[in-house]
Amino acid sequence: MNTPDRYRYPAVLGYDAPTQQYYVLWPDLPGCTTTGATEDEALEHAREAMSLHLWGMEVDGDEIPAPTPLHRL
Repeated sequence: MNTPDRYRYPAVLGYDAPTQQYYVLWPDLPGCTTTGATEDEALEHAREAMSLHLWGMEVDGDEIPAPTPLHRL
């Protein structure tokens, strides 16, 4: 399988007031989400979450979706 060295996907960074947590999710990667107590922590967790999610998809032989262009979000 020929896979790229890097992936780039648009992510959504938000704040959930009831839990007082920042979250990151990827519209193109259902089920891939993470949280953190601060924006910086959420973004740090996001790098690892996306990497592990895509690695798991590659290992399982799942099709890696094309990223949605920013202007379409």
